[in-house]
Amino acid sequence: WRLPSPLGMAASSSASEARAVSIGSWVGRHAGHTFRTRLVELPSAFVEYLESEGPMILPRTRGNAKKARGREEMEEWSTASSEEGEEFPALERAIDETIGKLGGSAFAKLNWSSARDAAWLLPSGLECGCAADVFAVLKASALVAHDLSRASRVEARPTLALREWRRVEASHEFRLFVVSSRLVAACQRRLDAQFAHDPTAVTRRIADFFDAELRADSRFPPDVVFDVFLDAKRTWLVDVALAAPPTDALLFEWTEIRQLARHPPGPAPLAPTRDLELRLVDPGSASRPRVASSDAANFRAPLDVLDLAAAGGIDALIDKVQDLRRSDPSSSP
Repeated sequence: WRLPSPLGMAASSSASEARAVSIGSWVGRHAGHTFRTRLVELPSAFVEYLESEGPMILPRTRGNAKKARGREEMEEWSTASSEEGEEFPALERAIDETIGKLGGSAFAKLNWSSARDAAWLLPSGLECGCAADVFAVLKASALVAHDLSRASRVEARPTLALREWRRVEASHEFRLFVVSSRLVAACQRRLDAQFAHDPTAVTRRIADFFDAELRADSRFPPDVVFDVFLDAKRTWLVDVALAAPPTDALLFEWTEIRQLARHPPGPAPLAPTRDLELRLVDPGSASRPRVASSDAANFRAPLDVLDLAAAGGIDALIDKVQDLRRSDPSSSP
């Protein structure tokens, strides 16, 4: 089964286009305009471990403090002890060495997706300080599992990308929509808050970066999405995806992108980009439904769980359950 294409392309993108936006395919060509990234080859045994179903039994690791929130508790609650976890010493060593070279902290993702649905597992979101952190978020992530399935379908080798950890100001992240190699639209990347921007300045910086660094790269598919970050001095390429579902059109609908592609706002494709449709969350329209939550909202823990975590995590949950059982014996199984 394939998702329908919103842009009149073939139903779903080809395997070659999917491989072209895999991070290992483009990060080397644009190393000067993206965050430092190192690729680590995943052994087939580790891929099989990630794909395996059943209890979440984390691999045994050596030497590094385990930062994953509740790791010890998860091992206690699993049906097997930590001594039964698999070991991947060569991969562990490669990841630890790579993180060290990147400054001691890294952001981990596979070919297309990060484990943002598992950000709750680590104290600092997706900031990984050792192989144990990387193993935990990869194993806990449904998005990573989807990446592995996609890699199999398009005949791509599963690859771990470790990226230099940077704290990115959310209000400076933008998504660019390119159709037929023409930049037709852009919008802010985060929709769960409202920010004040100078639309003219943002449009100019986005267009200049696309014209100078991205448009001439013919190895990207003609219909593609770029995520960029604008800091005070330069523009960074953060990620690349296909311009089709399941990529989120954010403040646009895919039908609108199709209309912009049919009636491009700018001049001929090879001329400088002078105009494009930029959408920002309007500070005066807080009621717009699509602004209510971020793209990761579905992956957040319930508020009660977050409150418990702040008050002591899983131990607090166990104590609360025991208190409830003592006060209401009928609730015991």
